[in-house]
Amino acid sequence: MLCSIPGAAAHFQWGILPSSFHIIHLLSQFVSSQTTSHSTMLDLENTARLKSDVCKAFRSLSSFCCPRSMTPENDDYEPTISTDQIYFLTSLLIDMRTALLPSLRQCLNDLVLLLHPSHFLQDPQANLRASLEITSQLADIMEKIRFAVCTVTLAQLDVFEFEDHLHGIAKSHRTQPLLHELNMLMSHDLRVLFRKHVKFIQGWKSLKEERDGTYSSQRRDMCPETKLTSDHINKIVQSLEKSDFGLIQASWQAVVNSYDHGFADLIEYIIKSGSVTNSSIAPTTTRVETPRSRLRSLLQAAIPFFKLGRIYLNKLSSNPISRPPFTIQSQISSTELNCVKDKTYMFSLLLLHFNKTLVDLTHSYRLHNYQSSLKDKFENILKYFNASVELFSRHSVPLVSTNQLPLPQSNTMFKDHFSLLIDQFRLAAQNFSMALERSRN
Repeated sequence: MLCSIPGAAAHFQWGILPSSFHIIHLLSQFVSSQTTSHSTMLDLENTARLKSDVCKAFRSLSSFCCPRSMTPENDDYEPTISTDQIYFLTSLLIDMRTALLPSLRQCLNDLVLLLHPSHFLQDPQANLRASLEITSQLADIMEKIRFAVCTVTLAQLDVFEFEDHLHGIAKSHRTQPLLHELNMLMSHDLRVLFRKHVKFIQGWKSLKEERDGTYSSQRRDMCPETKLTSDHINKIVQSLEKSDFGLIQASWQAVVNSYDHGFADLIEYIIKSGSVTNSSIAPTTTRVETPRSRLRSLLQAAIPFFKLGRIYLNKLSSNPISRPPFTIQSQISSTELNCVKDKTYMFSLLLLHFNKTLVDLTHSYRLHNYQSSLKDKFENILKYFNASVELFSRHSVPLVSTNQLPLPQSNTMFKDHFSLLIDQFRLAAQNFSMALERSRN
């Protein structure tokens, strides 16, 4: 009956509408919460899956970096090498210098940016996907580097060190230290770096924890680790870019950098002992040589000897403001080049040790106990200096040829440039020898 009355029906229908809307709104909220919850679960699952994939990729890269034995299967095998093989090895090394190592360095730097707190938290999934893509690139790059290392190692280039004049950057004296550096890069630097990336990704849990600072504290040491690895890569690239002469300079440059302290000690002793001697002598007395004064005279004669020796070594070294006007001829064998390096290095090292011996004398004043030893050490220094001069004279060529005229004889070119310095050094050596002889009396 009620429904038959239009007004009543209208009243009834309008009366139930508010509760219907309320039910629909609640249902909508419930469906929305269910959808959001399902979406969040999927999002977490996707993130967890990506984390797992990236960690597996880094572990795989770390395992790939493990040292491997690369010795020829047959020890009795007599290695041979052809022009085509040298060309192939050279192309591998050039590709490593121009493409593989720079790409490796770029990938490592990209990973630091992707996994940095300020960037990673903006979109963890996107950054994990990008990181996974970079690990794929790294796997390809490292496979090519490993192939090049194995190929160069198995070529046994050290066997040809007496006759590798035409091997270019595949010369034994270049490849042996290069292989060592590459093996260190792979087996240590990169393994440590990849393991730390795994540790970080496994430790990442939630956005809240990262905002609380957990992430940042774990990541503080990653940038320095990557920088150290990048620096190592740069060092290897530079070794591939340097000339033969540029490579061997490092051996005596490191020694020369240690000269300052001992040289300063000698000068300080000469100054102090001079003032003490002068103040202790009365104007009316005749000066009598004492052990202190004999030592001072000997050290005074040693100063020009050390200074000129150091100048000689500096002139053989490149630095930001100057470089020698010559280089070592490119067609030189590894054996010959190592001989040039070893003689010059020994000269620099013996000069350093001789300096230290004289500094020790300033504390003991027992010159007579050292005289025989000093003479032997002094003569050894001269022997290596003369050998260094002779070898550089034989193998030096002008740095740049500015005309089409035949290049001058290397012997003449080197001695023309160094003749005055060589003469001065030998004169200083002669004066020191006479001072050493006088100290015996």
